[in-house]
Amino acid sequence: RAKSVSRMVALVPHRSSNGGLLIMPLPFKEDVREVAKEDIGFADQEAVDAAKNLISKSTVNHEGNFSEMLPENPWLKHFFGYLESISLGRELDEVEDETKMDVEGLLAVARQQIEDFSISLPIDPEPVKKERKRKADAVSKTSKGDSPMEDIDEEWIDL
Repeated sequence: RAKSVSRMVALVPHRSSNGGLLIMPLPFKEDVREVAKEDIGFADQEAVDAAKNLISKSTVNHEGNFSEMLPENPWLKHFFGYLESISLGRELDEVEDETKMDVEGLLAVARQQIEDFSISLPIDPEPVKKERKRKADAVSKTSKGDSPMEDIDEEWIDL
């Protein structure tokens, strides 16, 4: 292509059974940002081992096609279930949302690893506070007459 931009890439071997390579685009020099020295942290070996144990318990091991184990889209499932119920005159079946995280199952598998990892993390000297927009601010702005709704003329009310 005449107008395409060339990029530097890294070819990384893929761990699948059929081999293959992943193409990872490399950033330009201008895209790389420096990290401040105070932002660089060092983890002790205990924290690294705890993280490795947690990741090994959290890893999904699946033989075969990865797309087979992915959950179905609950909105599409509901939509097509609705179409089927209307066309066949049946009751609409309840759709189970498989995308929600199974917290109990996760804790049953990796509770100890999660606790070990959270204990190995350093304690923040100052907790980070996020600014929150209050609903009262939005209400007070609209109550002062700055309503986002447009006034309706009387000629339209009679219709």
